[in-house]
Amino acid sequence: MNYRSWIGAVAIVGTLSAVGMAGTPTCDEKASDDDVRSAAVRLDTVKGAVIHIDRMEQMHGVCNGVHLTLKIGERAVRIHLAPGAFMKANGITIAKNDALEVSGFYIDVCGNPELMASTITVNRRTLRLRDASGHPLWNAPKTRKRT
Repeated sequence: MNYRSWIGAVAIVGTLSAVGMAGTPTCDEKASDDDVRSAAVRLDTVKGAVIHIDRMEQMHGVCNGVHLTLKIGERAVRIHLAPGAFMKANGITIAKNDALEVSGFYIDVCGNPELMASTITVNRRTLRLRDASGHPLWNAPKTRKRT
């Protein structure tokens, strides 16, 4: 195991331990990314039509998160995407009635399964939102361009 893998493993174990000791946020509290990743219950890929779009303000208005509801057959599934600015910067726009394919992992939010999107495909464009560990790519460290 290389150094980076070891550090990553230690960080994950520490996060899971801290979340376990702190407990799961109540329905009135907002879950952190660490809470969300530790609560993942299963992976899935779904296809459906967008029936509702929400833009959620978090962290005192700093982040404009995009959530939507996807109609899949007879059921509706709540989907957590990414900040609107990240999606816009990557050329992704979503409107009501758009056909969408989403891959991700389910979490429990107040007794309801909600899908944390890892990748989305809309209008033949695919965007990766989270890595295999569930970490958001919009929070990934920026690499410097060499001149």
